[in-house]
Amino acid sequence: MLKVYLGILAAVHRLGHKNVLDLPTGFWHELTTSLVCLKELSLPQTIRLASIGGERALPERMAAGAKRINLQACRLLNTYGPTESDHRLLRLRTIEN
Repeated sequence: MLKVYLGILAAVHRLGHKNVLDLPTGFWHELTTSLVCLKELSLPQTIRLASIGGERALPERMAAGAKRINLQACRLLNTYGPTESDHRLLRLRTIEN
């Protein structure tokens, strides 16, 4: 699985402009665990926003990941909830208007 994370992070980095990640929470948990375990692995500076959802974010995983991610440069949105799709639609419409 680590190869998958490395490949995705490398691809995002190669894009070279500000990027948005929209990931399932489980994938985010595994990614942040890898970031904590492997000090040489880091989230590309080009990621400006990461949106996670689909299941409850575990506080201990979020705290561990926050230590390795510059939350000043990368905003993290947890969109989990019973009306998750409504929130995303509202956010999209708000940004467009």
